[in-house]
Amino acid sequence: MQDLARSLPSKVLQRLSGALEPNEVVVWVGQPERWRYAKQGFVACSKIWGFWLLFVLGSSALRSSSEAEFVASFNDPAVLIGLVGLAWPLWMWRKAGSLAYVITDRRALQVDGDSWGRISSYAPDFLALGVERIDRDNGFGDLILGHVDDFESFDAKGRSLCFFRAISDPHRVEVLVRALVKAHSQPSGIWRP
Repeated sequence: MQDLARSLPSKVLQRLSGALEPNEVVVWVGQPERWRYAKQGFVACSKIWGFWLLFVLGSSALRSSSEAEFVASFNDPAVLIGLVGLAWPLWMWRKAGSLAYVITDRRALQVDGDSWGRISSYAPDFLALGVERIDRDNGFGDLILGHVDDFESFDAKGRSLCFFRAISDPHRVEVLVRALVKAHSQPSGIWRP
């Protein structure tokens, strides 16, 4: 735990310490690369901005005053949505500093050190359903740990993706997760990396 104290923010470390079971050993800990994490947010909100821009430009092209008044009634909410879209990457950059991804000898954890303080725990039997690695540029990438029915991060099939997002060396992390799953599929269920 001494090495973790130097690498993690205090709130994250405090939440992680409270989440670990007695004698649970931390095998790997990482945090998302801040600007890469924020970049993924920028890609999502650029779609919102594109729609908003088309809406505003389209409303200015209307010739009839009644049509223009009707469309103008939607401009205030559109501006608010646009401002949220602009702030989203900044929020993602800030959030990346309060996240930690952890693999222990018993499970994988995502620890959120912000005010919501969410801790997601993924047991080996959940991880056994399928881990997918997405390699991105310069040795960074994402690790999809699985799919659950939730309200966040929906994929095309309406399921939530459980991510280790914007991590360095995703191949090494995938190997650790698969070793955890393999160790717990054997009768002893004890994994010592």
